[in-house]
Amino acid sequence: MEDAIEQIVSYLKHAAQGLEEKKQILYLLGPVGGGKSSLAERLKSLMQRVPVYVLSANGERSPVNDHPAVPV
Repeated sequence: MEDAIEQIVSYLKHAAQGLEEKKQILYLLGPVGGGKSSLAERLKSLMQRVPVYVLSANGERSPVNDHPAVPV
């Protein structure tokens, strides 16, 4: 499970940097009972914990929020 978490963290970091991963879909693949759903639920709860603020100036949104993988 630690290896899978490290791979997901690496994926998110590279996507946030605008590398090739930003064009790819993250999917979890493995046997039944392998913890895919539990891991997805945990990732969801962690991502929802940190609020995201959108700033605007002159009616234009910040370009930082144009891509979901770009860190705020």
